[in-house]
Amino acid sequence: KEEIIVEIEKALIKELEKNPVMAFMNLNYLYKQNNAGMGWIIITEYNPKMDEFIIYDPMYYTRLPKTAYWERMKNTPKKRFITFKNNYFLKNWRLTGETKVFFKGDAERTGFMPFIREFLSISAANT
Repeated sequence: KEEIIVEIEKALIKELEKNPVMAFMNLNYLYKQNNAGMGWIIITEYNPKMDEFIIYDPMYYTRLPKTAYWERMKNTPKKRFITFKNNYFLKNWRLTGETKVFFKGDAERTGFMPFIREFLSISAANT
């Protein structure tokens, strides 16, 4: 299982060298805010010098103030561009795949995990 996790993360970074990508994430983990929900974010690039991902969240307006793990980038439209340290972002992306969903009538609270970690490449080549 660990090999698969590492491979998808390597594939993500390799794809970011060519194009931005969209990823579906549990934003509750990413922003450490219980009501952030699930959503699509756009990962614009990986900066190896700073070891960070630069994210564009179209639904992001004002969530939490800057923390040790992420901060809003200054001088961007409505501060929707955010930087996340590599290990923090990837850890939370892993947690998205482990998010359990419970349904009414599930007395044992077993739930199931419907989300897989995947990303979609964004390219203008076919437009």
